[in-house]
Amino acid sequence: FFDINKDKLIAAASAEEWEKASKYTKVMEHWVEANIEDTTLSFLPKPKQGRDEYMIENVQYLLDKAEPNTKFMVWAHHSHEATNNSFGINIGSYLKKRLGTSYYALDLECNKGTFQSRVALSDGRFGELKSDTIPPGPEQSLSWYLSQVYESPLFVDLGSIQANPIV
Repeated sequence: FFDINKDKLIAAASAEEWEKASKYTKVMEHWVEANIEDTTLSFLPKPKQGRDEYMIENVQYLLDKAEPNTKFMVWAHHSHEATNNSFGINIGSYLKKRLGTSYYALDLECNKGTFQSRVALSDGRFGELKSDTIPPGPEQSLSWYLSQVYESPLFVDLGSIQANPIV
């Protein structure tokens, strides 16, 4: 619809509004594609991608459109932001490759608390929101050790450590 009626939509609004609406629609399309059961559906414009590939496509769009020296904050689970992800490509490894030392990942460790997440369905899609409570970390876990420090907030820079299995 957006492509077929592009000229009419731009005339009714503006090129900027058309592009914004088109991008929002693309993000919604990504969500549907990532969450459908049947990956052989003929309406898919290309093979179904993993969630990180869609996230990368979205952040790549924003980076390409941004003014030089624009700063971004991407809020995602640490498995998405890590640069040494063993599951393959993720947004962190993409950003590290593209931005080099300008990419900096922050991992928030809260030790305990309540959060909301989507229910993972048996078919791999995500369902309704649910609330969960995480109990305090077990003794000698990372969250337990960090909770023993009575400085708030505590910032530990792990960006320059060597690839050491103990660390």
